[in-house]
Amino acid sequence: MLKDRILDFGELIKELLCIYDENGEIPDDGWAVYYKDTSKIENNTKCCITDRVTVTDDDEEIFPALAALNDMYCYVTDEIIVDVITAYMIKNSRPSVEQLIDAVNYYLENDCFIETGSVGNAYRTPQIIIKKEITEKRILMKIKKAFSLEMPLGEFLQATRKIPYIISASLTAADAKRIIKENGLTEYVTVDL
Repeated sequence: MLKDRILDFGELIKELLCIYDENGEIPDDGWAVYYKDTSKIENNTKCCITDRVTVTDDDEEIFPALAALNDMYCYVTDEIIVDVITAYMIKNSRPSVEQLIDAVNYYLENDCFIETGSVGNAYRTPQIIIKKEITEKRILMKIKKAFSLEMPLGEFLQATRKIPYIISASLTAADAKRIIKENGLTEYVTVDL
């Protein structure tokens, strides 16, 4: 993350979504977000991205110069922001910037992750679907292993005759697509958002 700059919180979230890699991870590399005291972070809340607070032996917090210069003393670490976004994206493959800002606010207020997947939420966990009947045991074993399915092969064979067959796995869409591609299963398995 590029440090020592001021931007809107919404712009920060957009940047983080852009660097969300194929493995479903955002690198956290020792930065923090500082902002002025506010009851709630908004899309246009000005924030400063810079180094973390230094704590002295006397437990005194020394704020980075850019944050102090702009009277920004409220802060959240990169680890918290990355964890909140990652947790949200596990259940919601395409969250909006506003949803992620709400998730950060929720975490800061409640010290826990926001529950997602409510009826009003337009985003869902991706479904991993076997799109055509598979009779070749080698392919079935490959799929079973790739998605860590714990069911007897005969039962799995029967299940794939009910097309489409949905595999239940707690994966992000990016992870599911990566697994399918790495195992050469694109002809048999797809991800539906």
